Amino acid sequence: MQDRNGKNKRVNSGRVDHSEQQECLINIGLDLAITFCQTGLAMRDRMHLERSAADARKALDTVEKMAPTMRLTEKAKEQISEKFVWATILLSQLERHLENV
Repeated sequence: MQDRNGKNKRVNSGRVDHSEQQECLINIGLDLAITFCQTGLAMRDRMHLERSAADARKALDTVEKMAPTMRLTEKAKEQISEKFVWATILLSQLERHLENV
């Protein structure tokens, strides 16, 4: 690989720490789940409610599968855990809301 001056550039072949990107990816998934739940709770149309609930469940399922394989700091694990609990509570509320529509 060459730099912008045409000189050979040494490529780091060592292990790269991707923990920040992994934390960001999990947070995005949780934010998506929370957003789908909040949007669904504001709806009255059954079709849109079902879609929001399915999308929220899919986002949470993805996070549940990814999280155990990622190396995260204890602080990140705690924050993600709190957000996961919040998303799960919202999904339960959305599912109850769906039963009443």
